[in-house]
Amino acid sequence: MCKSSFAAVALGAAAFFSSMALSADLQQTQAVRTSPEYLSLTDSFNSSSIHMELRDSYARGDFIILQFPGEGVVDTSSLPAQLYIESQKEYNLPTTNFVFNVGDDRDHPCHTAVAANPQYTHWHYESQTTYPYLTIDELCRGYISETEHFLRVWAAPDLLRAYKGLTLDNIGSGYLAAEDLTWVKFRITDFNGPSELTTVGAPIDFGAVSLDAAKLVALNASSYPVMTVSRTNYDGYPDVPGHVPDELDVHNEDRATLVTLQPQWQMKVGTEVFDRTVAVEEPYRRLFVVGASDSDADTDSAEFQLQTAALDLAAVPQNVTYTLSGSDRFSWLGLGAGELEPGDLSPHVELPSSSCVWLEVTADALQWRCNAQLADGSDLLASQLLSLRLNGELVVTHGDFTLTAVVGFGEEHTVDLDPLALGAWGLNGTAFTVAALPYAVQQVSAQSGVGVDQILYLTNRKVFAAGDEIPKVYIEVTDADGVRHELAEALVGDLRASTGVTKLAGVVREALFAKGLLHTSQRIALTVVVAQEPDLLALHSAYTIGNDRNWMPNDSQRVSSP
Repeated sequence: MCKSSFAAVALGAAAFFSSMALSADLQQTQAVRTSPEYLSLTDSFNSSSIHMELRDSYARGDFIILQFPGEGVVDTSSLPAQLYIESQKEYNLPTTNFVFNVGDDRDHPCHTAVAANPQYTHWHYESQTTYPYLTIDELCRGYISETEHFLRVWAAPDLLRAYKGLTLDNIGSGYLAAEDLTWVKFRITDFNGPSELTTVGAPIDFGAVSLDAAKLVALNASSYPVMTVSRTNYDGYPDVPGHVPDELDVHNEDRATLVTLQPQWQMKVGTEVFDRTVAVEEPYRRLFVVGASDSDADTDSAEFQLQTAALDLAAVPQNVTYTLSGSDRFSWLGLGAGELEPGDLSPHVELPSSSCVWLEVTADALQWRCNAQLADGSDLLASQLLSLRLNGELVVTHGDFTLTAVVGFGEEHTVDLDPLALGAWGLNGTAFTVAALPYAVQQVSAQSGVGVDQILYLTNRKVFAAGDEIPKVYIEVTDADGVRHELAEALVGDLRASTGVTKLAGVVREALFAKGLLHTSQRIALTVVVAQEPDLLALHSAYTIGNDRNWMPNDSQRVSSP
């Protein structure tokens, strides 16, 4: 027995059908859209209804099988024990329309049409009322009123579709480990309707199925489908290994999506991000470069927003913990080696909303939490603006800003969102960093023979014309305790990056001694900043211990142009 035609699986509250063409007609309506966050709050939930349209002529005893990925994801007992589909013939009733007036003769086409088609409905133009009880003469002579009338005459009906009804019994379920599929089998046990009809076009509504939330999430898939296969009464199901069953309702559109899953929340950058350039010139690295689009020298802002996906089943956000981070990006607040109290931040950092509170503030990060004020948490989805206002007193470091967010939902559930790049501060110059240059203890100024000597050569290949300003050199150090020290001009003199090589090691060492940083041996991080673009600059760093010379790597980063 070999049958071709098709069956179609569809989802939704209702099924729609178009023709009797023997081809698959998959009506994929909206699947249930949800998120792993919501599913973590519930044990189970229902899918949309599963609709199938048969596209083959089935016999008594044939099987229709529904298949679901995984084991135990679908509660097979949520499917009906029996289904009854009533036979149906559906017609299209086309109409012929006429317009007539009071003075028309009895031979008017209206009169002829009504006489030939006694099944009619009269629709009065003004009153929007039907008058099926009127005689033909009354209709066609405009008996009702002295106004225009409109006659709608039913023509011969067209048969849209017709199918035999059937009864299906749910006869069991199981799990195929080799295919990781759960199956539910229905047997056709009876038919109803005219014997000349077939099951082609018969719609079957299996209803919704209940799904286990945790097991669905464990599949780690973005969607969850239902599949269908059909088997003849003599082939059965599951298939016997090595046996090829006869085809019944075979097609390529044998699945529909029951559920789609996606992360519920994500962070999005707004219309502006942090995008200022720190000025190297006096006051050294304490304010921004002022340009045509930036009239103020101390303020920068960034906008961001928590967004939620369009879901049918969604968790409600209770709070969001934000962390704005960047290596040493907030040292200008005056943290030193400790931490600031939140009250010390104003007016330099203002929280985006009155519903937000500070949690932690360090040189590398600002952390705050915003709590939902509305029951549905929608206020947490509003766009937020964070402004930073320099104090003009402490050195500002350049580099990137990263925003992370942790959304709290349910009673004790949280989810970490992907980090968001929130802009950067540039530097209108060049910064060289030597990570950890060793220094020995020194007892007196200019002491020799301490055992460790440093080598620092700044090379500038730029040729300056007469009258050109030679770029200034600024030096900062960070001691072993992580405390930054600025080596002021009073300690190092008016250092300039002239054409050729400028030796820095001796000047730096004397400045360190003068600041009391060589009372003990330690490794010191060194930052050399030059008010010039990096293309023609280079820094050589090394140290010697006895007769051994060791190269010490350093970096140079062009962050921004002035």
